[in-house]
Amino acid sequence: MAKFDYQHQLIPSFGLPNPEHPERWEEFKTRVQALHEDRKRKNGLVKVLYVGRHGQGWHNVALAKYGRELWDGKWAALEGDGEIVWGPDPELTPQGIQEAKNVNSAWAKELPEGMPLPQRWFASPFQRASNTLRITFDGHVEDPKPLIIEVRFQLSLPELREMIGMHTCDKRSPKRTIAERFPTFDFEEGFAEEDELWLTHQRETEEEMIIRAARGLDKIMELTDADDVYISISAHTGIARALMAAVGHRRYDLPTGGVLPMVVAISGC
Repeated sequence: MAKFDYQHQLIPSFGLPNPEHPERWEEFKTRVQALHEDRKRKNGLVKVLYVGRHGQGWHNVALAKYGRELWDGKWAALEGDGEIVWGPDPELTPQGIQEAKNVNSAWAKELPEGMPLPQRWFASPFQRASNTLRITFDGHVEDPKPLIIEVRFQLSLPELREMIGMHTCDKRSPKRTIAERFPTFDFEEGFAEEDELWLTHQRETEEEMIIRAARGLDKIMELTDADDVYISISAHTGIARALMAAVGHRRYDLPTGGVLPMVVAISGC
């Protein structure tokens, strides 16, 4: 893969080497298929995860306005400051909408060159992530039917949402509201009506988040067929970092609207 420079939202051909080579995606798909067939013979498989961060939300604007120390120490626990509303479940800003449109344009450029579309889509329950997904694939896929994931495991944590607790921007909307906003999206079994996981006094640690990300990948493996190789995940910077850590990928801090494709080889499925 090419070197990622996240001073910019997106890089040419989503990071493929030789981004202007006419056969770049055919070569990529051939290599992925060969690796996939090799893993299948060994009772494993390969997934290509298009991990996307949502476009800018109003909480991102507030963080930039106040700085990390004041944000974490005071403002993140509130819902707004009289000028900006950032919680619960903040919307995309106009810049965030444009960032999602930029990703849509990047797909529009690469699809005729052979870039493989996702075969399955997964989204965080927050509207900033789900809206980014919807805008990203508008016009490219007729009805992607994303699945919104919020699965519990022993610590009662969901899988693809942002770091849980204390910050109001990380408290989701009720299920009925999400369903009204995204009528073509499906919910995983057991998705609760209200956000039962967000707490005012406790915030998830990065170590817990990595465990949750690994469990989320396990869940995605359970919900996809062996030949569903190309998977879209629309989520957040924190869970993206945790996914990278869970699979041993080098760390990148995705900008708002950024996308990181990861080829993940899984053994012994």
